[in-house]
Amino acid sequence: MPQYQHVHQLHFVGCREPMTPLGSFQEYQELKADANTPGIPRYYVLQNNTLFVWPPPDRDLESGICIYHSYLPDNLTCSAVNPNPPIPKAHDLVFVYFVLKQAFLRDRHAPGAGMKFQEYSALYDREKQKLLAAGNPPGLALRSYR
Repeated sequence: MPQYQHVHQLHFVGCREPMTPLGSFQEYQELKADANTPGIPRYYVLQNNTLFVWPPPDRDLESGICIYHSYLPDNLTCSAVNPNPPIPKAHDLVFVYFVLKQAFLRDRHAPGAGMKFQEYSALYDREKQKLLAAGNPPGLALRSYR
């Protein structure tokens, strides 16, 4: 489980109650030393991004376990090499016009900044409307809140 942040609950098929988290890997080792008879897993511990369950399952673990966890996804990037999330090239102008609009909004003292801000705002709104209109059924109204 390389990207997990926190395991909230584990359930194994056939159990009504969630599995019990162990306080430490030492507790897991103590349980494991007592007996090694397969059964329905009732306890778990995470150690170095590896999930350990006790007792060992008497059937395939992957088909019988349900893990409720939060995770940390990969960083978002906007590079052309590895866009995450993937963005179709048809939407590139929306981002370009947004960035230019914001640049002229922040640099109000640049020559012609007000005019350029208005120009790029209009171009951004036009591209945004084209993008949104492609996914909206006829008769649906869009409102822009500023």
